Amino acid sequence: MSSLPIDIMADLLSRLPVTTLLQLRCVSKCWRSLIDSPNFIKMHLHRSKGNTACHSLVFNSNKLYSSELDSLNFLMELNHPLKNFGTTTVMGSCNGLLLLANKDKGVYLWNMSTRKHHKLPDTSAQSSPYPQYLRYMSYGFGYDSNLDDYKVVRIVQFYYEECDSFSSEVKVYSLKSNSWRTVQQLPYYLCFTCQWGAYACGALHWAVKQRRDPDMPILVVAFDIGTEEYRLLSQPEYLIEDFDMGLEVLGGCICITCSYDTNIDIWVMKDYGVNGSWTKFLVVIPPRAPIREYMKPLAYSKGGEEILLNCDGERFFWYDLALKTFKEATICGSPFSDYVPYSYYVVVYIGSLVPVADFGEIDHGNQHGQEKKQQKNRRERDDFLSEGFKLVL
Repeated sequence: MSSLPIDIMADLLSRLPVTTLLQLRCVSKCWRSLIDSPNFIKMHLHRSKGNTACHSLVFNSNKLYSSELDSLNFLMELNHPLKNFGTTTVMGSCNGLLLLANKDKGVYLWNMSTRKHHKLPDTSAQSSPYPQYLRYMSYGFGYDSNLDDYKVVRIVQFYYEECDSFSSEVKVYSLKSNSWRTVQQLPYYLCFTCQWGAYACGALHWAVKQRRDPDMPILVVAFDIGTEEYRLLSQPEYLIEDFDMGLEVLGGCICITCSYDTNIDIWVMKDYGVNGSWTKFLVVIPPRAPIREYMKPLAYSKGGEEILLNCDGERFFWYDLALKTFKEATICGSPFSDYVPYSYYVVVYIGSLVPVADFGEIDHGNQHGQEKKQQKNRRERDDFLSEGFKLVL
């Protein structure tokens, strides 16, 4: 037996995958207290963000599937909490939590690694004052570092054809309070009816216009998760303004994809919020690349020399940044022929211990019982600190 300082032991354990840590929780109360502690969960998450071995792809087909990012050697169907209730959509991923939506069952937060989930409270949308209108709905999901809280943003937008105007209702869900609040409405028109907020640098981003007019320029609006305020994000200095825009996230940076008739450009904002920090990261000419219309950057490879691209929503390729060459990423074990079928939303998932039960499963009618549980957890942590941590060599 050898005694190690707790901070050293925590540092060692934070390098392990979630599956191993969940097994180690069963060793003793002391081990469980350390692994469940908020500080350790944050330490582990910080390491996982920089370790591609902890990253995987999650994408939609008629079902949900995942594959490890480093190897892409197996496509696994996910046993998520809404699996048996029809089509489920992934609307966002943040720090190991997935935002899932199902038409019949509502909206859920799910930690794919720990298998814990939480249903968000149902919330209705305002009714339209006009009999003839179109309604669009978009979600976004992110983390408020100031309050250590996870928030879901729902935008319901109404467009009134008779008077060529629109209005929006915006609500924010807080995981800590397990409740929705109405905030300032979005003063812009959503360009795309099936877009989810792109989360980067503490803000959610949407492509918008001042009004519903095909000749109006496309703007990028950012909703700050912390302040819950809107601001317009500067854009690159495009040489040609006529293109189809896509908002993506690569390596934690917000990206803009520009699809022209002859080529596709990817711009990356290296220094968030700083004008002039946009860099034209990639230029692809379709005749020399396996792509027809659309290209979505997903993630860097382990060494950072390559980028994984989803081309036309169907196939995956590694792009070598130095050699400027494409190599198809074949997912072995796929139940499909030789490619992943159309996935209108693909996300990169980071394995983590971030809880949803600590917030979402609180029974507000049994506050006394919750206080006793919290006192018990504090006692176990105090016992751990006084006992120290033993490691069998």
